[in-house]
Amino acid sequence: MIVEDDPMVASVNETYLSRLPGFCVIAKAADGLQALEKIKALSGSVDLVLLDVFMPKMDGLSFLEHLKNLAPSVSVIMITASQNKESLRTALAHGVADYIIKPFTFERFKAALLTFAERWRLLHEAEDFDQSDLDNIF
Repeated sequence: MIVEDDPMVASVNETYLSRLPGFCVIAKAADGLQALEKIKALSGSVDLVLLDVFMPKMDGLSFLEHLKNLAPSVSVIMITASQNKESLRTALAHGVADYIIKPFTFERFKAALLTFAERWRLLHEAEDFDQSDLDNIF
């Protein structure tokens, strides 16, 4: 799911995502409130949210607080222009998988998504794992 109020940035995120095998956009939202409604409606279908901080109605950091209660297994990658320490601290405290500052390159985006995919695989498909598996994703 892409949660981004700027349609052009949302389109770039979707284009980049479409270049990576195994990923698809199942929903988009322009603010945190709309995103929560869509996550409820999709009940368990969302694995990852690409999330902006600065949005109307409900910003990304407030969304993170609500998401923890609604769908704690959903992972989040922040993609935002926010460069302040408090936003980063809040995002990390809520367990975001990565934090990407706009503007960003496809390579940086790809690295974040591939790391997420490996974590997801390890948590959902692997029977056992060893320290080297964990080291590769942390």
